[in-house]
Amino acid sequence: MEQLVVACKANGTQLVFAVSPQFNTHDDKVYQPLKDICRKYHLPFLNHYCDKDFVDRTDYFYDSVHMNRTGATAYTKMVVGELKGLAMP
Repeated sequence: MEQLVVACKANGTQLVFAVSPQFNTHDDKVYQPLKDICRKYHLPFLNHYCDKDFVDRTDYFYDSVHMNRTGATAYTKMVVGELKGLAMP
């Protein structure tokens, strides 16, 4: 992953990492290595893996890892708003 980040930075490619919510998940330590890379290289990391607005909503998920249309629409609107708010070079 770090090689990808270095290559993208060298080519002027702006990276943004995003993790979507997973149903009934309340611990995101699996993403600690990615968090560390983002911190090291000052990259945006939109972490919604354990987002309380989503993870306990059965009406947003088809199964434990896939959002249904309702959940995906709500999540997409949120991420679009976050991306618009990022200061991109």
